[in-house]
Amino acid sequence: MFTFLKRFGVGAMLVMSVVAVRPSYGQNFIPGVSPFFQIRPGLNVSQAAFNLALRGQALQNFPPYAFPGGFGSPWGGAGALGGAGALGGYGGGYSPYLYSYYDPSPGNTLRGAAELTKAQGEFIIDQQRTLTMREQRRGEKLKNDRAYFDLKNYERERTPTPEELRLRGLKEQVMRSRNNPPVTEITSAKALNDLLQDIHNVQSRGDTAQLRTFQAPVSEDVLKHINITKGQGNIALLKNEGRLTWPVALSGIDFKEDRERINSLVRDAVSQAGFNGQVDSGTITQLISDTDRVRGRLRRTGTDLPPSLYIDANAFLNNLDDAIRALQQPDVGSHFTGKYALKAKTIPELVNYMNANGLHFAPAVPGDESAYLALQKALAAYDRAVNPNVEKELEAKR
Repeated sequence: MFTFLKRFGVGAMLVMSVVAVRPSYGQNFIPGVSPFFQIRPGLNVSQAAFNLALRGQALQNFPPYAFPGGFGSPWGGAGALGGAGALGGYGGGYSPYLYSYYDPSPGNTLRGAAELTKAQGEFIIDQQRTLTMREQRRGEKLKNDRAYFDLKNYERERTPTPEELRLRGLKEQVMRSRNNPPVTEITSAKALNDLLQDIHNVQSRGDTAQLRTFQAPVSEDVLKHINITKGQGNIALLKNEGRLTWPVALSGIDFKEDRERINSLVRDAVSQAGFNGQVDSGTITQLISDTDRVRGRLRRTGTDLPPSLYIDANAFLNNLDDAIRALQQPDVGSHFTGKYALKAKTIPELVNYMNANGLHFAPAVPGDESAYLALQKALAAYDRAVNPNVEKELEAKR
């Protein structure tokens, strides 16, 4: 009896000490388990595992009849361990192996502590496995982030800048204007201006020795049919002292009154430009009004015309609009005083004159096509001679 009371008292004191002790983060640290993970506020993993082990050791000192329902074999039991079958018993009803006797042998006494220790070890293993999986996922994320970073760097290094794209586009335009461009790009003066700009770029680099070694001749008859402009518009239709050559579709009796009034206004505008350097605004306004009236009448009666005649008439009116626009420019007088006359004998002289006066080639009018084709060939040959590396540079960047 005394031994039982002694055991009971020791066990009660141990249980009270477990309950009374407030765990801290630094107590009973278990390697491999985060000391900051908490089962509940104020109770971390290491402290909870220690509490369970200590409680199991305390309960082993009690005989089975000290608890309601008994405390019997470790293979089954009730009461303090959670009811019959909680540790692997029959799960209900009477069993001769439950509550039959109390085995005070050392092996049976330590079996409960072994089970608690095993549970604690499995818990620690599960925690460590979770930490390992988390670190693996973090490592995989870092690898993916590095791969994405390397991919963006590769794309940035391989992607040309806007300036590189612009320069490449200019070189491609030069190559197109050199190598048999469409006739429409020649007569619209686009190909001529591309070649003019490329030659000017070579000159701006200061390679004058190379420019002097190739003197491409150009015919004076060709330059007479080449139209130039400094701002907007095209004075080409008014070169013959303002005498207009009307197309067949606009030469009929229906357009006679408007045609005669426009002829008179155009000759008056050319005279004003050559004498005063400017054209009266009233003359410009009347020319615009009369041209619009002729265009409207052409649209109403054009359905009875063959397509070719209608296209010629519409092109003539477009060129007349360009001429009226050129008459409004502040330098219009230079076109009729000879200041802008092209008198160069070679392509280098022509390029120097155009660049010195800020001039560009203007579109051709009917009758100028052959001159534009000849000038394009001369400019292309000269451009190949002074700037032969354009093709190599484009091939190197492809």
